Amino acid sequence: MLRFAMLAVSCGMLSGCSIFNAFTPKPDPSKFFVLSPIPASQGNTTPADANVAIGVFNPQIPAYLDRPQIITRDGTNQVSMNEFERWAEPVDAGIARVMAQDMAVLTGSSQIAQFPGIRMFNQEFEVYVLVMQFDGMPGGDVHLRARWRITGLGGKPNYYTKDTSLTDKATLMPNPYAGYVQALSDLVGQLSQEVTAALPDARAAEAKAIADEKAAATDTKPATP
Repeated sequence: MLRFAMLAVSCGMLSGCSIFNAFTPKPDPSKFFVLSPIPASQGNTTPADANVAIGVFNPQIPAYLDRPQIITRDGTNQVSMNEFERWAEPVDAGIARVMAQDMAVLTGSSQIAQFPGIRMFNQEFEVYVLVMQFDGMPGGDVHLRARWRITGLGGKPNYYTKDTSLTDKATLMPNPYAGYVQALSDLVGQLSQEVTAALPDARAAEAKAIADEKAAATDTKPATP
């Protein structure tokens, strides 16, 4: 015991003593990232549709993206994950959150929100997205492939459907993942712009559906004797 105590004291006086370093708390090297919305300056000076009410639902994403680690694609079929570069929120929730914020900026409406969540208003449209790819390389190309649709309440009827394939270039920053995540955010912004641009067509489809429903109801009424 005396020898061990003397060894411990001597070891404590040496900065490189492994017996003490083993118990020294190590700083967590993890970094956490979130997708960011488009800046308010990109909004229209004249609101495009300030009264539109939309629910943006969390998209379906591939299983390989459904994890806290940020995924990069090394080739056609090879992906990698970094244990220390992580998302601060689930990827699907982050995409929906940013799309709702982007579309609020683009339309000028305060009635666009992410779902599922508390329904703060009776939305007119709902937006559903199926993500097929959302990855790339830090300092290289990043990709977003998705199929999306604009519907009425409860997902029906379907007013507009489109397949979108987007590519952008990630800026190489001191932390490559910061530029990578910003490029992914820009892709979500471009997707939001496509969905917003389709709203007039969705409105036209909605008006036609209402007119057809009224016409069908009129045709089925019994003739007045």
